[in-house]
Amino acid sequence: MVACLIMSCSMSNTTTVAISNDSGAEIKSLKVDVSDHEQTIKNMLNGKRAKFIFQGIHDAHYVLNGEFSDGTKIHGEIGYVTDGMDFNDSFEIHEGGKVEFKSGPH
Repeated sequence: MVACLIMSCSMSNTTTVAISNDSGAEIKSLKVDVSDHEQTIKNMLNGKRAKFIFQGIHDAHYVLNGEFSDGTKIHGEIGYVTDGMDFNDSFEIHEGGKVEFKSGPH
């Protein structure tokens, strides 16, 4: 029983998030929030990709808020992360601010 508790407390609990801009336009700003952590990317050109790494997450979902250079909004509340597990997820941002979520192997 003690061995299980020690293993549970020592897990890395890392969430890796890949962002792809497949919208045909520049993303002026995009903020990704998860589990009380946030990271922002600015001036992301079409076709570019970025990666965020979050540590120490707890039960939560992703919240994306952003804006294209023409003022069109990007918003999504999607996916799920939980304490004690690693996550490898991705978001593709499409024309009009549509957000596509993909969850990879953990």
